[in-house]
Amino acid sequence: LIIYRKKNHDGTDETPAFYFDINPLLREDLEKRAPLSLLFSSYEGEENTEPPPVNPGPLVSAHILASWFAFIAEYPDCCRTDGSFKKKAAEMLEERFAGIPLDFLSALHKTLVNLSLFKQNGFSAEPDKAKRRSFAELPPLSRYAYICAAFCAACNAAFCGLVRRDGLQKNASFVLDIFAILKKGGASFCVSPSYILRLIFLLQEQKRYCVSGEKIAAKEGRLRRLFRENAVHNAESEALGGTEESFNAENLLSAFIRFGILVPVSGKNLYAVNSVLFSDTHTAVSSRPENTSIEKIDQTTESKNAISIDAGFSVTFLREIPLPLFLDVTACMEIEFCGTVSRFRITRSACLRAFESGVSP
Repeated sequence: LIIYRKKNHDGTDETPAFYFDINPLLREDLEKRAPLSLLFSSYEGEENTEPPPVNPGPLVSAHILASWFAFIAEYPDCCRTDGSFKKKAAEMLEERFAGIPLDFLSALHKTLVNLSLFKQNGFSAEPDKAKRRSFAELPPLSRYAYICAAFCAACNAAFCGLVRRDGLQKNASFVLDIFAILKKGGASFCVSPSYILRLIFLLQEQKRYCVSGEKIAAKEGRLRRLFRENAVHNAESEALGGTEESFNAENLLSAFIRFGILVPVSGKNLYAVNSVLFSDTHTAVSSRPENTSIEKIDQTTESKNAISIDAGFSVTFLREIPLPLFLDVTACMEIEFCGTVSRFRITRSACLRAFESGVSP
């Protein structure tokens, strides 16, 4: 009874003989819930005429995270009070992270701050080793989920660095639910921005319904009704992570595009799902990211043929290795270049910083 089929009397050979319309008696109520263009969009397989909500970025891989932690350890005061990079820091980033946009690095840094992986000490950011280790030991998909959830909080200045841990966990679990749906589409699955927005909207509404869909007694006093409505509102906020102002569909879509979960399809207003979601090494993902951790790894096997060291103490990582191992190996190094391969250098200052932070030889 929400939509119905209607004959198109003005139809031609290029237009359908029938089309679907919305029940006019329900249109006003539906528009209060969400824009009708979000619920019922037109075909979007034509040429793309609208720019993406954010600039597409690379996937937040282990070597990008390890490189960024190494850079912040070397230059902890690279940001101004508003979160933007200082001029000298921006020049170094363009040299060491060539090909990676500065706005991507800025968004990544704010996201990691929201995850409490850095301790703010005045204008400096110091890595929190314990939390960084816990984050590194998560499965890759869980890390991506946390990054997307924290990015949404970073979109709202009021929540930057002030997001509750339980809120991040619930939002990350919500993102994992979306990943699970996208994986069902297969490796060749392409989606439009409106598809992602509808998917997020419907999942959020489902969570609200699960919280507030209880049967209410026909007779209740006014005071009791006010208490019930307030309790339902608080429960809905908790179910959505407690950050509804920032954790919305538009911000989450931007996170997927910004951090490489969705890859633009050339010439069309469509996005391909990153193949990393279908990788065998990323399939075992728990729906509760706070309780997941990777199994113990054989460091000798994982690093075999992946690291090259020359006589000048320059270390090149030829391929991706697990993030915990990456962080351990680069504890006494400084980043020289981050790209298809990452290049670090063992320096005296980096070794002193590592020893001061508790790293033992």
